[in-house]
Amino acid sequence: MLTPPNGPTSFGTSLGRSVAETAPHAAAPKTAKLPPELAAAARRHARRITRKFQHLFLAKPKLKERYAAAILRELPPRPRPPGQPAHQQITEAEKLLRQVRREHPEEDRSKHLERVCAALFPDWQQRTPQSRRQDKRVLANQIRSRRTARRQRLERRRREKAAKQSEPKSFFGK
Repeated sequence: MLTPPNGPTSFGTSLGRSVAETAPHAAAPKTAKLPPELAAAARRHARRITRKFQHLFLAKPKLKERYAAAILRELPPRPRPPGQPAHQQITEAEKLLRQVRREHPEEDRSKHLERVCAALFPDWQQRTPQSRRQDKRVLANQIRSRRTARRQRLERRRREKAAKQSEPKSFFGK
């Protein structure tokens, strides 16, 4: 009968280590515990994705990491969009303008802006009519510019999403 080179107890191991020590998936690292409901949902999702796309994950091992990164990007909190931080005065003016429009729907835009400016600027009544007219116009332009930028950003995202969905699906292409 043949005996292993390191004696009868080390057969099937390398350098005298146990099978558990040499197994590729011996001990998984401990991770923070998830709430049971969330953990169950994650397991269900992983099983569903594995059944549907196992051939892709086997063909491209890096795909698992890219998929995890895509999931992370979709979960909150999302990073703030790049660019300059928002001007608080314009943000406050937008909120006030929405509130004034709800409370005084019978008034015109000019009167709405007049009320917003009076609330934003403490010295509004002491300003000259020319200064008030100019400040009101500047604030209206800033609000309009922000709304336009927001609308354009949303439209661009919708177009990009639609273009991405209409691309021909290729499992092995780039």
